[in-house]
Amino acid sequence: MPLINMLGILMWVAIFIGVLVMLKMFVTALTPIVVSAYKNIEMTIKNASFERPKKQRIHF
Repeated sequence: MPLINMLGILMWVAIFIGVLVMLKMFVTALTPIVVSAYKNIEMTIKNASFERPKKQRIHF
C-alpha cells in the first residue's frame, strides 16, 4: 500500500514539474511577441496623442 502511494505522489510531482517546465517554455516563447506587440501599441498611442489636440481633456 505505501508503495502505491509513493508512486502516486511521484507521478503528481512529475506532472507538476512537467507543467512548470511547459509554462516556462511557453512564457519564454511568448515574451518577445508580447514585448514587440507592446512596443507597437505604445508607438500607436504616442502617434495618436500627437495628432489629438491637448485641450480635449475629459473631466470627471
